[in-house]
Amino acid sequence: MSYVHGSVERQPTKVLLTGFGPFGDFKVNPSWQIMKQFDGQRCGDLIMESVEIPVEYAAVDKFMETVRQEQLDDIALAIHCGVGKPGAVCLEQFARNGKYSRVDTSQKLPCGDMERKENDKCAQDGPDMIETQIDLASVARACQEGNSGKDAVRIKLSTDAGLYLCEYIYYSSMHHLRIPSVFVHVPPVDEPYSSEAILDAIKQVIAKTVEEVCGTKVMPELLTGSTHLEHWVQCFNEHMRVNAGWSTAVAAIRTLISYIEQSDAGTLSELRDGIKSVIGALTCSMCDHPLCPVCVLRCADVCECVAVLCVRCLGSPLCVDVYVLASMSLCARVW
Repeated sequence: MSYVHGSVERQPTKVLLTGFGPFGDFKVNPSWQIMKQFDGQRCGDLIMESVEIPVEYAAVDKFMETVRQEQLDDIALAIHCGVGKPGAVCLEQFARNGKYSRVDTSQKLPCGDMERKENDKCAQDGPDMIETQIDLASVARACQEGNSGKDAVRIKLSTDAGLYLCEYIYYSSMHHLRIPSVFVHVPPVDEPYSSEAILDAIKQVIAKTVEEVCGTKVMPELLTGSTHLEHWVQCFNEHMRVNAGWSTAVAAIRTLISYIEQSDAGTLSELRDGIKSVIGALTCSMCDHPLCPVCVLRCADVCECVAVLCVRCLGSPLCVDVYVLASMSLCARVW
């Protein structure tokens, strides 16, 4: 996956996530409480970065300018989140340029001047409306299928993002950054869904959106970095049963490897045992010889053939050298 930004081809490394700070009756904004849990976690080959945005038009403008100048080449897509109406998680299909006539938490309008109502647009030179380039109908269907059950949150499409900060940041993302973007409205907690149920729904949204945009399959259950061994193994085995395949195994093991790298000595043993519990799913495509997931994933960054062949079946000396080097530097520490 790569995008062309200006005349330079780039390889994105991040999924940008945003949630809003307190406003009105929401002393704790559920959008940020959800999105902050994903910060620094791996999503397939991408790393998620979560940012809290004050409920101020000027704060959105400043954030967009910072991203545009400093981080744009690294971002594969942006998923913005805000609190909406009770009853469902809503995927917003488009954003309008105005009129933004509701003051923010600093009592300002987009123009910063309460008396100049004609400057109530997000972008003075922008179109009246921008529709996301992401196929949200496909995302919504996939999310609903993956979020089934009696307590599952309803996930639906929406055509009204509210003409407030939610729609403002959405329009700004698509107009100024020009990257794949989606805005997700979550319901207030316990109206009627619990925070845990809403979090599970957002995991589905993130996973399915990344798959739609980047073509990368992601296990939603692992997005927030739970290191509970029994839960991880259960999720992995179930996912492999339904979606058996090497790419699925690599994505799942890569996620667990990222946990190892972030863990302290107290959890390393448990995580090591977790890898051993599922290593049987990783075998050479030619001889079925078991593969070390740590080595395989590190070597895959250099040569993709390592992701399917063991050291005995490799034909390239370079790949063998890289494989052995990875074994020496990583296996001794992990195993």
